Amino acid sequence: MKKITTLILVFLSSLLLVACNDSDSDSSNSVAEVRVTHASPDAPKVNITYDGKSLISGLDFAQSSAIIPTTHGTHTVLVEGLVPSGTVTLIGPEDINALARIRFDIVAVSNVSSIESLVIKTPIAFDEEFARVTVAHLAPLVSTLDVHVTSPLEALSALTVIGSLSFKEVLDPVLVTDGVYQIRLTEPNSLTPIYDSGEITLSKGSDLLVGAIQNVQITDSVTPKSPIALTVIGTGGGDVVYNQTDGGDITFAQLSVDTDPVNITVNGNSVANDVDFQDFTSPFITLTAANHNIKFTTAGTNFDPIDADQVIDNGNTYTYLAVGKLAEIEPLVLTDDPRSIATEAKVRVVNTIPLADNVDIYITAVGADITTLEPTVSDLAFKASSDYMGLDSGTYDVTMVQAGTTISIAGPTPFTINKGKIYTAFTTDSNGGTIDYGLLMRLH
Repeated sequence: MKKITTLILVFLSSLLLVACNDSDSDSSNSVAEVRVTHASPDAPKVNITYDGKSLISGLDFAQSSAIIPTTHGTHTVLVEGLVPSGTVTLIGPEDINALARIRFDIVAVSNVSSIESLVIKTPIAFDEEFARVTVAHLAPLVSTLDVHVTSPLEALSALTVIGSLSFKEVLDPVLVTDGVYQIRLTEPNSLTPIYDSGEITLSKGSDLLVGAIQNVQITDSVTPKSPIALTVIGTGGGDVVYNQTDGGDITFAQLSVDTDPVNITVNGNSVANDVDFQDFTSPFITLTAANHNIKFTTAGTNFDPIDADQVIDNGNTYTYLAVGKLAEIEPLVLTDDPRSIATEAKVRVVNTIPLADNVDIYITAVGADITTLEPTVSDLAFKASSDYMGLDSGTYDVTMVQAGTTISIAGPTPFTINKGKIYTAFTTDSNGGTIDYGLLMRLH
């Protein structure tokens, strides 16, 4: 693989001139393109309205729309956040002047308290014998970055820097030959990466917007993480690439009611001792992205109720539970979403009761009559988890009933939650596996 210093890096101003010289009789000359990206780290999902019509619904952080053709001229864009009470205007309405043969990337940036749009303009046409890459700094909590694009494992130097970026700045697009590359980000005048993509394959004809976004997969683990991830946006949407050495964070809990306290090991190394029923380990620990052996061993014995391998993916966060009666104990592994959203509390419900039929969960105002309401979560089976739900700050009653009834088998239990926090409500046995059940609320 040739070094970056010998790669063809072609700035695209010349391409724009070529495109402008094309025959105006070509109908494509009147076409522009628009694409929308959500890069506001603590903003809720958003709806996008374009010229008064719905363009995209429920776009989440680090997600991008497909490329959408549009006409040249003035268009109005409105970005609305999905909040527990409905929608709230976050950006706009604001006008963009779409030019023919230009792609307009509209990116929602900054934290939600100061959210704004960043418009990135790129010529639609380029030489598809190469890959085209446009790099943007979209991480509000990170200062200026030097961008290094090299062949894999090439030593960094001043010559490997293709540009420096402050927040909301964008490098001019470059063309590179197809091949395997490595993207590393450093602080200015430093050769120590604060982000390392590992190997990234760029194919001939690919057209990528690469955004340095805030890494929102941060827990209370004492192992430091990169503050940055990359969203790599192609013609059909985006993928997140985490720093290759970040690994994944995990916490453990013992929710098997008739199992004695356990000692927990990972790959033979002690993580926690004497973890009793309804106890969670803290803080999260960080494991490498690999396959790991996890054992729950009954304290004071050599008996391993759980001895299982678990794949840890880079950039993910997990809650690892022991569930079920001892005779049928098994792991339940939840993939967490630690991204804090400023406009809501995030709540999910997990059913860990092995003896119960499916359950319905009501999350209501304190004192509300559930017989007049629909369940918040319906027909939740053992080991099933709801999606995260957005709720306003406040105190709520949480009630568990047998699915299809309104007769409480746990609760109403009052819980207070706050915006910007993440919670999981676990249904559990509460006193030795009888029909007396409980609800356990866990703050992430």
